[in-house]
Amino acid sequence: MNKSKNKQYFEGWFYKIVSKDLNTIYSFIPGISKTDDEKAHCFIQIMDGISCKSYNIKYPLDSFSYITDDTIKIDNNIFSKNGIKLDIASGEINISGQLLFENLRDIKRNLVAPTAMGFFEYFNFLECKHEVLSMGHDIAGSLNINEIIIDFNEAKGYIEKDMGSSFPKSYVWVQCNNFNNESISLMCSVADVPFIYKSFKGFICILQIDNNEYRFASYNNSKIIAENINEQGVRIILKNNRYYLIIEAEIIKAAPLFSPKNAAMSSSIMESLKSNVSISLYDKNKKLIAKDKSCAAGLEITI
Repeated sequence: MNKSKNKQYFEGWFYKIVSKDLNTIYSFIPGISKTDDEKAHCFIQIMDGISCKSYNIKYPLDSFSYITDDTIKIDNNIFSKNGIKLDIASGEINISGQLLFENLRDIKRNLVAPTAMGFFEYFNFLECKHEVLSMGHDIAGSLNINEIIIDFNEAKGYIEKDMGSSFPKSYVWVQCNNFNNESISLMCSVADVPFIYKSFKGFICILQIDNNEYRFASYNNSKIIAENINEQGVRIILKNNRYYLIIEAEIIKAAPLFSPKNAAMSSSIMESLKSNVSISLYDKNKKLIAKDKSCAAGLEITI
């Protein structure tokens, strides 16, 4: 977490929540936009993935605080790896209640790759850093959303975060952990990454199946064999020295969210939480290891 008192930066957490029957999908994005002018603030963005409505609730900068390294507070709302407690009354959307998270699935970490960014985590000049906090977890609890009680018991969750100054000018992000095989969880991001005086296409893909993790990334000698990216969807083929992975995703209804540019939440992206995604994993001899699909995928395409 960036706790600098002087540096301009943004920091945002992404909580995705999908009910057991897949009929209710929400994301909550608490964050801070620290600039040197009156636009500095903290916020909670909310997206209803089914109705495709999004909301942005702003709070004064001093409403934000770190309780611990894993827990933040915005006004009366608490967000952590163990759960969220909400008390939002914006008029347009009112939410109260508490959700508890259990059985979080972490990614593999070591000194060379302490985060999802690999050794790029050590390069503090990057405009954006990405981290996965939970590839999937179980949820217990309910939320009162505009006077309707929504049951999230046995729901599934996902948590990630971004921090820096700006989102990449072009990128693709795919996330899903609601496959037919409940042990499968996927996160994939391909982005144009400014680096010193030039830029390169960086990518991170983490696929978990049962107790196995398959990682394809710029920092572990993986390659993008082929890609087809347009406003309707993506098809990406990744390869490392042991495996091939094909990801196909089709965007289904998207809503706008604010995104950072030079630390200010002055840009926007389109995000879907109910897109279709399929994965096919093969070994190096092209023997099929796993094949599955879902209709509850998160998808952003900025080109």
